[in-house]
Amino acid sequence: MPSIGERVAYLEGKTEDHTRAIGDVRDDVRDLRAETIAGFEHVDRRFEQIDRRFEQIDGRFAHMDSRFHWIVGLQFATLLAVLSTLLASYYR
Repeated sequence: MPSIGERVAYLEGKTEDHTRAIGDVRDDVRDLRAETIAGFEHVDRRFEQIDRRFEQIDGRFAHMDSRFHWIVGLQFATLLAVLSTLLASYYR
């Protein structure tokens, strides 16, 4: 049977091994956290780029929307002119 000194030395050795392993795990978690934060920052930058693209597209649609109103207005005016001409020729 081992003496108390040997037992204590054995337990101290085991404790040092566990302390070193926990330190390694702590370092790995710290590195993983840093990589995750960097990944999220990359995603944030991509979303900012996408937001800028959508703003550009919205601007284009606003410009097209005003042109669409003009086209519809002209078509309606042309329709009224044709209908009024037909009605005038019918009632003569």
